[in-house]
Amino acid sequence: DGGYAAPVKYVKMVERAQTSHLPDPYDPTPIERGIGVYYTALTVGRVSFAIIEDRKFKSGPQGLVPQQGPRPDHIINPDYDPKSVDVPGAEL
Repeated sequence: DGGYAAPVKYVKMVERAQTSHLPDPYDPTPIERGIGVYYTALTVGRVSFAIIEDRKFKSGPQGLVPQQGPRPDHIINPDYDPKSVDVPGAEL
């Protein structure tokens, strides 16, 4: 259960690519295998945004949810019902 399809080095590179332009994380302490977690805040004017990564810790959709587009994680069904992907066994 769980894990990444790509090596840790690749996972860390993707994280850097997706977060290097954002403020430093509140707590950069890595978790198992040296993989980082990322959460921080960004203030623009008088509006503060919480920035929280989440996909890293979710179950992938392949094999769990009904496919509704060209890939398991792409939904192009105009009649999409969010309840259709809330399935037993999927973890957030």
